[in-house]
Amino acid sequence: MKLKNKKRRYIKYVLVSLLVMIIVLLNSCLTMRSSTQSIVKAYEKKGFTPIIKKVLFEGKSLRYLMSETYDKEKPTILFVHGAPGSLSDFNTYLQDTILRSKANLVAIDRLGYGYSNFGKSETLISKQSKSIEKLTSLFDIKKTILVGWSFGGSIVGEMGIMNKYYHTIMVAPAVSPEDEKHFWMGNFAHWKLTKWMVPKVFVVAEAEKRMHAEELRRLDPLWKRSKTPITYYHGTKDWIVPFENLAFLKSKMPESMLQTITVEDASHFILFKNYKMIQLKLLSLLETLSQEKNNL
Repeated sequence: MKLKNKKRRYIKYVLVSLLVMIIVLLNSCLTMRSSTQSIVKAYEKKGFTPIIKKVLFEGKSLRYLMSETYDKEKPTILFVHGAPGSLSDFNTYLQDTILRSKANLVAIDRLGYGYSNFGKSETLISKQSKSIEKLTSLFDIKKTILVGWSFGGSIVGEMGIMNKYYHTIMVAPAVSPEDEKHFWMGNFAHWKLTKWMVPKVFVVAEAEKRMHAEELRRLDPLWKRSKTPITYYHGTKDWIVPFENLAFLKSKMPESMLQTITVEDASHFILFKNYKMIQLKLLSLLETLSQEKNNL
């Protein structure tokens, strides 16, 4: 009997040790970011070399990627990722030959992610938006289209409130403070006892998540003052950011400034799974922008 108990304790010890080793290994390896060298290599396989640079904001550098050298004659499309994420989330868009021929395509690592002060969270949407505005100040913002997914949606939303861009596309964004969801597993990225075991990218995301409802309450009265028209997409089967967010924003903005599109049976990953739908919207905006330019 004693031998069996001893054996069980040994097996338990081995299993716990293996679990800790796996967690530590994940913590050191899972960053959800790609090095500049690996990005360049991947793009060169597609037949072109991207431009990767950094812009400074309050002493912190933010890495951004352009599909090609900036052409001031073209409009710009800027993609902003969620939490967690990185600029690599938008590789398919930045490698799209049709979009590349019509616009400057840009993606950025938000503060805390990728190679933009990685692992150090910036939980204020206002600071996130202002940091990205340092990049958009390099472009003609009247010819700039913002695309934000998930947490990135609320960030580009604030950018469009404060500045007049050409258009904003928000995909499955969290905008309603009353419909914010918190997942219990996120506690492991917050508790001091377990935080060290969780990959930094999830610790940053959890810190943002805990501040999000408060930040959205701050934005609540500002939506009606948006200077930029919005096209908003949300899936009816989004279990990460509830579909109710669509109705919330619809109640806050004038119809002339907001177009909402319900994607039936779609999940939170519309931006990727419904690629053609988003691509066609971008091409439509670019065509309208081109016609407006020609009519001047």
